[in-house]
Amino acid sequence: MSDCSVNILARDAEREIGNCLNSIIRAGCFSEIVIAVDTRTKDRTVQAIEPYRNLIPINAFWYDHNGRWDELGARNATLDESRCAYIFWIDADELAEMNICYLLAEAYRTRKAYKMNQISKVPGDKYIEVPQIRLFPNIPGVKWELPIHCQVYFLLRQLGVEIDDTEYKIIHTGYDSEEKITDKHIRNFVALADYLNNHREKGEKQAYIMDRYNDSLGYLKEHGIII
Repeated sequence: MSDCSVNILARDAEREIGNCLNSIIRAGCFSEIVIAVDTRTKDRTVQAIEPYRNLIPINAFWYDHNGRWDELGARNATLDESRCAYIFWIDADELAEMNICYLLAEAYRTRKAYKMNQISKVPGDKYIEVPQIRLFPNIPGVKWELPIHCQVYFLLRQLGVEIDDTEYKIIHTGYDSEEKITDKHIRNFVALADYLNNHREKGEKQAYIMDRYNDSLGYLKEHGIII
């Protein structure tokens, strides 16, 4: 394995995927792009990807899980397809900073994982900043886990991989309307409730899921969706 793979999930992303891929190509330091396209996609996402195949190796494949979207399975499917030493993940409605290559050069030397700050614009000209592990070594035993905001954090720690904070940013455009935010919390609430009903163990993972569950529950109550 060599260099770095960019792993992307896409569903009905015809309007966003070009900007995402342009930001990756401008960075100029990635060896391949692996894209899982949701089989429920109804627009021209795949056709929008085609022109970029002449600029960088792209492996775009359909991902299906019994006719429904499975974020965890899709992320791990991209990981199975990646052949590079490092993984950088980004979603179709996000943009990468151009100077990320400096961080990648450091990663090759240190073999660490790195957090970046996802910046989401939300209604009211406000922004939410969330640190997330975005760059990590593609080593045996690493995979995404947990149903919402899939994580590699816990397994990286178990494998002894150091995790550093950075000031690098990922610009996220997916929460720019109340409708999108509400849809996100409804989807998250259902998935998180199902996870909690089927996993009774205690520990960091359960606490993380419970925090996300309470976030969505609080939002849905505040907006009168759950009484």
